[in-house]
Amino acid sequence: MSEVILQEFGQPIFYYPKLSFILGGIKEACFVSFLLSCLLDQGQENVWICKTQRQITEEIGLSRYEQETVRRNLRKIGVLKEKYQGLPCRLYFKLDLDRLAELLKNFQTFEKLSRERKLEQCV
Repeated sequence: MSEVILQEFGQPIFYYPKLSFILGGIKEACFVSFLLSCLLDQGQENVWICKTQRQITEEIGLSRYEQETVRRNLRKIGVLKEKYQGLPCRLYFKLDLDRLAELLKNFQTFEKLSRERKLEQCV
């Protein structure tokens, strides 16, 4: 019975929890994780990805308005690039993996300093 119920839910998604701290929220982390999985599927890192709002809603469950907010937030911090191309005009996404790596490095440095500070307070 539980298998039947799970099948009705559709495919599960995954995301990298640490990204929620780096990018400012779980929705941003889900969106970037989704684009990263698209890159893995294509076997390339430096490509533009075309996904419609409907596809994104079906695959990760974000509404149109949630997608627009997430995309704006990610553009603001320099992780997401967008372009319109083709006829009919379609929206393409590209992750700036160098910027993402930079944010990860900054976050790791912050985590390390926080741990060191906590240890100093315990001594």
